[in-house]
Amino acid sequence: FFLSFFFFLSFFFFFKQKTAYEIKECDWSSDVCSSDLEKKWSWIKKGVPLIIEIGPRDIENESVFMLKRFNLEKKSIKAQDFIKNIKNILDDIQSEMFEKAKKMQEENTLDVSSEDEFYSFFKSKKAGFAKGYFCLDAKIEEKLKDDLSVSVRCILEENFEEGTCIFCSKKTKTKAIFAKAY
Repeated sequence: FFLSFFFFLSFFFFFKQKTAYEIKECDWSSDVCSSDLEKKWSWIKKGVPLIIEIGPRDIENESVFMLKRFNLEKKSIKAQDFIKNIKNILDDIQSEMFEKAKKMQEENTLDVSSEDEFYSFFKSKKAGFAKGYFCLDAKIEEKLKDDLSVSVRCILEENFEEGTCIFCSKKTKTKAIFAKAY
């Protein structure tokens, strides 16, 4: 007998009546999900950050088994500590995920200075982002979508020195990040 519990928007879990009421006092709702694989997978697909499992030994020890889906870190933690620290745990997950995404974006972004360099980057099978000066011409962006399935993902708000658009050579201070749509 093993119960699996998941978190999404509001937190879903069950420990004992006393704990469930403590959780509700913190403005969280509680719910119980069965441990069958289909329900577990449906919550994973929704992007729940934590999987909490409570078995008979955990109830006996007043603890919960916690798995962070983001980094697969597993640990057993006292139920009261879990309740006290859930906000910090979720904040840590958010910070770790943000830093990982930021690092991945930085490592996979190429500064391009010409249209040829831009096209060769996106014609290669390598995934990533390209950053360069762009005049924000809608016709050029439409052509990029048609030719390469590439679109502007972000217009950078930093104050850049004036440069030339990598596509039409117009003067601009705007840089954009481009990526392929999959």
